[in-house]
Amino acid sequence: MLYAFTPPQRKDTYIVESLKKNTKKYKLMLFVYVAWNLASGDDSGISNPFVRFKVGGEHVETQTIMDTLNPNFNEIVEMTIELSENINSSPPTLMILMYHDKNPEYR
Repeated sequence: MLYAFTPPQRKDTYIVESLKKNTKKYKLMLFVYVAWNLASGDDSGISNPFVRFKVGGEHVETQTIMDTLNPNFNEIVEMTIELSENINSSPPTLMILMYHDKNPEYR
């Protein structure tokens, strides 16, 4: 539906805005060390691995380690996340994704 004017505020929009008021920002620090015996990402028999971490709509990546199946990242990645003050009732989900290569053809 198209509106030629600003549509009235919906109740669910109000609820979302209310929930945002009950949130706190946190800094999440992730220590990434090593990975061993990764599967090859392409026909060359090696990979260019990196790790992506996702929480909510935010994500952060490690550096890409070139030409290895045993990457030694030794890296700290940080991200700022916004969580509910009542974290026990709605805990966040942290997704950890290991990629073989930044090239989408090899993922």
